[in-house]
Amino acid sequence: PAPSPTPTTSQLPAPSASDILLSSGLILIGGITSIGLVNIQTPSGPATVIRLAVPSAVMTSVDVELPCTDGHRVDVKGSRVQASGGLTLDLVGLQFTLAGVVITVSIDNPASLSLVPLTLTSLLSVQILARSIAAGSMSISGANVNLAGC
Repeated sequence: PAPSPTPTTSQLPAPSASDILLSSGLILIGGITSIGLVNIQTPSGPATVIRLAVPSAVMTSVDVELPCTDGHRVDVKGSRVQASGGLTLDLVGLQFTLAGVVITVSIDNPASLSLVPLTLTSLLSVQILARSIAAGSMSISGANVNLAGC
């Protein structure tokens, strides 16, 4: 059986200039295909991340800040994002609300992976810190794109 969610006061790790920041009011997923620690290659060298794979996802009230490149960061806001054909997130951290309890999962605390039930289908008030996000297909509705210095 999945462990019961317990309140947590931990925060997400501080983002690096190469991280993607994603927030969403609600994410609906088609179940969790897999979740676990993996080693990846990044421009700054090898890194350990939490790989979360889901078959599909719908996100509402989305704000995505892309990594800093040449002194600029792209910020994309949208009313709805739809991902299909498999969605893979290489995470540094994930924070969401489940049954009224804030859950924080981070690379700084690998044991926190046990707090994510594999039957999870909806996450509220989501904050994601990722090294990469990939999907077979992804579309965004109501997109507003801004460029800012970093």
